[in-house]
Amino acid sequence: MPLSKNQQKRLLKQEAWAATLAVRKQQRKEKKLKQREARKAHPPVPAAPLLIKTDKAEWLRRQANNSMGLVIDCDFYPQLTDKERHSLKQQLMYSYSSLRHCAQPCRLYFTGLPAPLLEALTQVSQGNWEAELETASFSERFRKEDLVYLSADAENTLEEFDETKTYVIGGLVDHNRLKRATISKANELQIASAKLPIADHLELTTTKVLAVNHVVGVIMKFRETKDWAQSLVSVLPTRKKAKVKSESDSPAASPSASPPS
Repeated sequence: MPLSKNQQKRLLKQEAWAATLAVRKQQRKEKKLKQREARKAHPPVPAAPLLIKTDKAEWLRRQANNSMGLVIDCDFYPQLTDKERHSLKQQLMYSYSSLRHCAQPCRLYFTGLPAPLLEALTQVSQGNWEAELETASFSERFRKEDLVYLSADAENTLEEFDETKTYVIGGLVDHNRLKRATISKANELQIASAKLPIADHLELTTTKVLAVNHVVGVIMKFRETKDWAQSLVSVLPTRKKAKVKSESDSPAASPSASPPS
């Protein structure tokens, strides 16, 4: 039975493909060889790590000029899910990186670190942290009168930072299960609490809770600019859809965005 025209075309293509197989193999071999030689001559530049190192002496000098402390309270770690724990580790690293590159770094402490999180952070940084990583709770390290816990549920609104104080950020990722966890802890420890004045400066149409690293970023930016609106807009992700309030807007009329609560 004679082949159809389509079958004849297909057969011709298969024969042509088979006839050039050896040539194509040789071409691929030569291409790989050229690529290997090119990589040897011009090795690729490795991607910058999350924790970019700057000059340590310069960092320590800038840090020494500021007495204000910033604590990430990881005592809530046992209450987080596995996914939330992974997110917290990422936020801690971003927080550290943000502080490492600001013009006016303050002293940074990660407290209440459980063994798995401490080990993970140490592996990532290879031990090169210019921050204090502690397994003990912050309440064992600092005097109560020197602490201010930043909480979405605090009654007082923070307008300026006191350089003699140490500010505490709750290491929370969950936005719903652990409501009022930070303010409850502050009240239990009988330490001062305050919320960032975000409601006074921004209108938000999405979730009002900020990630730990965003809170740190806002604080560091404000220490440089002394402008809350500018600091907030420059740090908050675009998905927050933050809009700076006009002077005629009433602070009480807009929703608030705050540190993890």
